[in-house]
Amino acid sequence: MNYDAVMKHLWWRFWYASRHIFLKPGIYFCWHGNWRVLPLLSLPPLPELVEFPEQNVIYAKNQPEYRPLPAYRFRADVEGRIIFCWRLSWRDRLRVLFAGVFWHQVATFNEPLQPQLLLVRKPKMENP
Repeated sequence: MNYDAVMKHLWWRFWYASRHIFLKPGIYFCWHGNWRVLPLLSLPPLPELVEFPEQNVIYAKNQPEYRPLPAYRFRADVEGRIIFCWRLSWRDRLRVLFAGVFWHQVATFNEPLQPQLLLVRKPKMENP
């Protein structure tokens, strides 16, 4: 098996599998004598997208390069507001509790940045 095609060699028999190429990213120990690949350390999972009763649209539903994004889009709203719901893992919850920071990454595709708001309480929405 050619590990160079899917993994990057780090040192000795240690290899790194990228999140973009490998199904289970992380650090691996490759024993070349019997061709076994043993996972050592994996990257933390991404936050879970939560479906909720009020949702009325799913963005990127048929786009395999993106995760489907269930959302509630406010009707006839001048600001064009959209609500998403995320669930953090226990590890991420503890990290936010002790560190007190939360990182938010936005792909703007080199267009002007639109106003964003992170909430911890559910906003009022109509149930369709």
